[in-house]
Amino acid sequence: MDSSINLTEILACHASWLRGETTGSWADLSRADLSKANLDGADLDGANLDGANLSGAYLSKAYLIRANLFGANLSGVIGLAVASDAPQRLRAVADAALKEGALEMETWHTCDTTHCIGGTAIHQAGEVGRLLEAAVGPGIAALMLLGPDAHSHFYDSNEAATEWLRSVLEQPA
Repeated sequence: MDSSINLTEILACHASWLRGETTGSWADLSRADLSKANLDGADLDGANLDGANLSGAYLSKAYLIRANLFGANLSGVIGLAVASDAPQRLRAVADAALKEGALEMETWHTCDTTHCIGGTAIHQAGEVGRLLEAAVGPGIAALMLLGPDAHSHFYDSNEAATEWLRSVLEQPA
């Protein structure tokens, strides 16, 4: 991790910013290198982690509700709550999303039959998916249902997502 980044200061400033006390320069954690950081119990509610490197970070008990994880590198994250059946869910999402007219990466849910990758996972999870989405937002809900590898494709183009989903189905179950 970049030694010029003081994680304690970043999180304290971010908490102040969330309370409306400051607009300090550390309120935005986008593109921060937090790889292998211990964020056990950190309150990252509403944090902007767009493009942040969280690979290998320890996120046990981290509070991520409303966190912007767009483009964040989550490979190797430890302690993230992910469904134990995430690989099977991902294959089911790939199968459903590759049907004609089923994939639209521009929005989470277009209708009952058209979604992005994450939206498909939430829809397929039924009431659990709806409750999870309501509690933590669509990005985190889908991340928890499908895992960090899938999360890295949540903002792909339709073409790139289709190619990746096909590769998911080509892998042995």
